[in-house]
Amino acid sequence: FGLAYRRVAVLFAATSSLEETAAMEPLMEPGVRVVGVGIAEGDHPEIGHRAIVTIVVLAWPR
Repeated sequence: FGLAYRRVAVLFAATSSLEETAAMEPLMEPGVRVVGVGIAEGDHPEIGHRAIVTIVVLAWPR
């Protein structure tokens, strides 16, 4: 990534519902040109059964 992108940021969030995930602060920021999103459902030690885990990768080109 170091050759293609000037900056890479990753957001990890665990929530109890899709509605809570959808209400997260907007992720877009000036200059972002690449976005990757991963979503999984499973057990979480604090949230419990059927937690929603979201990972977002943002990248700024050189």
